[in-house]
Amino acid sequence: MITLHRLLQGSPEWLELRQGLYTGSNADKLLRFGTIDYSRTEDNGWGGNFHTKRGHILEDEAIGLYQDITGVEVDRPGFVTNTRYLECGYSPDGIAPDRTIEVKSFIEEKHEAAAKYVPFKILAQCYFGMLICGKKICDLLLYNPDLPADRALVIITIKLKPAIRANFRRKLKGEKS
Repeated sequence: MITLHRLLQGSPEWLELRQGLYTGSNADKLLRFGTIDYSRTEDNGWGGNFHTKRGHILEDEAIGLYQDITGVEVDRPGFVTNTRYLECGYSPDGIAPDRTIEVKSFIEEKHEAAAKYVPFKILAQCYFGMLICGKKICDLLLYNPDLPADRALVIITIKLKPAIRANFRRKLKGEKS
């Protein structure tokens, strides 16, 4: 059963709920290293930096533009858990009826590079989110309002592949790939 937890990302309740779980933030480590201790989320007190704070500010704007362009209503739960994956949780930027939404608001160089080649860390986060939310599609929104309108919002649709789902499941069981 998938549960949408209605709480604010970054709140003490959110931090407590995700403590000790595998999350989208460390999905790349889970795929690379398996279920070793540093793949789990720990509250180290880090409050973010300029870039992460900028990303959180621009996230609402990006989701609003996405909804305007696609006509798709986006739900914004703070955290998602799934009884199939008890040691996992995911903080989606948004969930649509048939897909997850992940937003990245990079500076110009990183935005342009990600639009051409999505980095492994971001792909792992998108795939992990689809797995936990029970979706087969993720729309990755790359958003930089400082760029010209034709390049400011890039929507990349990523589909969950059975082999990737199986690899996450193997890693969560402690098996080698």
